[in-house]
Amino acid sequence: MARLKDKKIDFQGPYGRFDNDEQILSFKDSDGLEVDLVAHESAIYNTLNASDGPIPVKYAIRGFYSITLSVEGYERTDTILRNELGFLRTKQDNNRFRYEIHETSNTNIIKEEEGIVGAHIVDILCLPNAQQASIGIGSVHHVALRTPTFKQQEHLRDNIIKAGLNATLVIYRYYFHSVYFREPGGILFEIATNPPGFTVDEKRKELGSHLVLPPWLESARKDIQKTLTPVRLPSERN
Repeated sequence: MARLKDKKIDFQGPYGRFDNDEQILSFKDSDGLEVDLVAHESAIYNTLNASDGPIPVKYAIRGFYSITLSVEGYERTDTILRNELGFLRTKQDNNRFRYEIHETSNTNIIKEEEGIVGAHIVDILCLPNAQQASIGIGSVHHVALRTPTFKQQEHLRDNIIKAGLNATLVIYRYYFHSVYFREPGGILFEIATNPPGFTVDEKRKELGSHLVLPPWLESARKDIQKTLTPVRLPSERN
């Protein structure tokens, strides 16, 4: 709260969700996208934080907590999440419905890695009178779910097709394979594989330190770099 005030960013909260199990601060980023900061006890198990960043480690963001889908009616989206993708509906808070998936799930979309806790939660916010979204600045293009194997991805794709939804063929992305489909509410989903992973052409300790492109984009490197906003690591800001 102190940092948002210092940066003159308007916010709402803190307020509780799900019987105050979570404490929320809500604000909008520079593009108008609403973002929630969630205080939850699970964060203490997540070791992902920047020790050399501008925020003390004890106050640092520990990872990605959840995604919220805003739809006019939740029932058909609920069916896809539970029956085809293996989520469990676990909670309800007024018009917010919570779905969770764990490593023990039959479909095993998300497998938690060492040091990563969370990112297994999807909330549906039922907003029957909301305006239909359009793709552009301030919106999310798609929601990506990850799965541990190519075989599991094919299985999930078969589930989606049997449910009467269109799904793309498996698309080779060099670092992972992707399948896309739109859930009944119109939101674009991606099912992406963990393998081969981002270390196929870069050492783990170098990840995120420079621009790496798949082979078919290397010829356009100079043009791509011109359009990107420079990213400076905390260690380079001093």
